[in-house]
Amino acid sequence: MDRRFAFTLTVRDRHGNVVTTVNGNSVVTDPAKPEAAVAQSIIDGLPDQLRLPGYQHHLMLSQS
Repeated sequence: MDRRFAFTLTVRDRHGNVVTTVNGNSVVTDPAKPEAAVAQSIIDGLPDQLRLPGYQHHLMLSQS
């Protein structure tokens, strides 16, 4: 059974300034996949320029 998640991801630079906010949805086909792994896969899917050293990622994840 698929699980669906809605998320809001805020990316901040090393000074705490908001670089961008992304809203989206994710469908997980593996029912045993933990939410932490879902969150990490969302962050890993970001473009390189949003995963620079010192950048902070704040992810709000909710199952829908």
